[in-house]
Amino acid sequence: MNSRLAAAHDRFDMLCSNPKVLVVEDSALMNELLRCQLLGHAQVRIVQDPGPAMAAVEADRPDIVLMDIYFDGRNRGAAVGRAIQDLGIPVVYISGIHPEEAAKLGTVPYLQKPVSQMALREAIGL
Repeated sequence: MNSRLAAAHDRFDMLCSNPKVLVVEDSALMNELLRCQLLGHAQVRIVQDPGPAMAAVEADRPDIVLMDIYFDGRNRGAAVGRAIQDLGIPVVYISGIHPEEAAKLGTVPYLQKPVSQMALREAIGL
């Protein structure tokens, strides 16, 4: 397990059982899948573009962020994800790209779409 993922797990060990999760994902279908997978286990807020993600982070102070990497074919999620991490909030990246490409982009921890419920819950410490 890498250090960022370990830090995210440590943080969740100290949280109540209903953490705040911000999902930054442009696919409505993927958003509903993630919402359903976290139903009853987390408070979920969804934004569909990385632009308003920072405002959502500042307003809600989520415990963790699930961040897509590519929006409209461009890598816009990685930079916003790093800015969120700089605030001390763990980010788990989700995308359909190959894990090796995600590693080259520095977008770790990473879950490949489609995300299984077990992998999602493990990644965010539920």
